[in-house]
Amino acid sequence: MKVKRRAIIFLIVGLILLCILIGYGFIRFLLCFGNPPICRTEDERFYIEPDVLEGVRPYLAEWATLPPEETESQRRAIGEELGVDISVGPWVGTSTGVPVTVVYIRLEVWYEWTREMVYVHDANVELLGYGLSELRRVEQGIYAVNSNY
Repeated sequence: MKVKRRAIIFLIVGLILLCILIGYGFIRFLLCFGNPPICRTEDERFYIEPDVLEGVRPYLAEWATLPPEETESQRRAIGEELGVDISVGPWVGTSTGVPVTVVYIRLEVWYEWTREMVYVHDANVELLGYGLSELRRVEQGIYAVNSNY
């Protein structure tokens, strides 16, 4: 009788642990459906596709220094070719405290989260994260940015 009771208790405990593991896996599956940022490594969240970088590199200085309306059609055409959205606008958080004009290359959007590449032309200015933006410097003037808006 004692052996039967222990076997039943062991079986129940095993089933409970199995349910917990299956439940954890199912919850993780639900949370990570669609590959949200929360389920990605830091390298994945700040990844910049080399073909996109090389595709826009020849134009970055021009886009950052000319008036945005003069480069809009070119940016739209190259963005469509590369599958990204390219815009020009201000970046508020800088090492000088003065906003600068940057080129935004939106690589991915997942609900309120975006993964972008940002180019700043002025070599004397370092971009700083602000608001809900996180950034990593990739090379001189180019940053990988994650932001929630």
